[in-house]
Amino acid sequence: MLKQARGAAGELVRLGRHEEAVPAYRRAVELDPGSAEAHAGLAIALYMTGRTAEAKRARDRAVELGHGTEQGRHEASEGWGA
Repeated sequence: MLKQARGAAGELVRLGRHEEAVPAYRRAVELDPGSAEAHAGLAIALYMTGRTAEAKRARDRAVELGHGTEQGRHEASEGWGA
C-alpha cells in the first residue's frame, strides 16, 4: 500500500499536479512515518505549491530519517533559507 501511495503521489508531481500530490504524500507519510522518501516527496509537493514553511519541515524530517547524500541535502536547502 505504501509503495502504491508513493508511486501515485510521485506521478502527480511529475504531471505538475502538485496540489493533488500533497494529500497523496501525506497519506504515504501516514502509512509509514519513518519513510524518508515519503517526507521528501511531501516536501517537494509543498514547495511547489508555495507552502515553504511546511516544505522545510517535511524536508528536515526527510533529512533526519537519512534521505539523500550530503550533496543532496545541500542542494535541497539552497533557496529555502535553511
